[in-house]
Amino acid sequence: MKILNKKNTEKKPYLKKKILVFVVIIAVIITVYAIFWGHALYRPFEDFKGPVYIPKGYNLTDNLTTDNERIFEYSGNGTFWVGLIKDPNKKELNETLNPFADDSQNINETNEIITVNGHNVTFKVHEMSIDMQEITSDIPILSKYTMPTIKMAKFQAKWYCEETNLTYVAIGFVTSDQLEEMKKMIESIQCHPEKSLFNLNLGI
Repeated sequence: MKILNKKNTEKKPYLKKKILVFVVIIAVIITVYAIFWGHALYRPFEDFKGPVYIPKGYNLTDNLTTDNERIFEYSGNGTFWVGLIKDPNKKELNETLNPFADDSQNINETNEIITVNGHNVTFKVHEMSIDMQEITSDIPILSKYTMPTIKMAKFQAKWYCEETNLTYVAIGFVTSDQLEEMKKMIESIQCHPEKSLFNLNLGI
């Protein structure tokens, strides 16, 4: 009896090891299957939903979808637009892709390189001071009040994503103190799925 009990005791760890290996194999198969179908079904143009991070106080207020572009508008204490474009060479997109064309010379221009989903992207900013006193001087109800000078900023980030063959753009007009939040918003844009060992090896 003692000998039989010893044999049974020796079998239990081996059985547990086999079960553990089996569970790990099943988990790997399920994960690979999920990744494969996730990438196979992913449609970069149709499935794009805008930035992951939305600055506090902003809400989606409008969107434009055509065969060539998808643009989302967000409004709050300012307005910004985020979108993607199949063919950026169409004339009607000039204002979207070149928002600084009509700016006066009285601006402070800065360019900063930020990282968006693995891409090095230029965050271009035009800052300007707006004299509210001058603007409201012809409005009787407001002319008697002392109005402040407000620092505003127009920004743009634009890049081409090789993985999806699409051009992504973010532009906006906000107060200067919101620029850091706008950068965080742009940096949250997922223009393509995160790379993994699986999709690198299979070329997905």
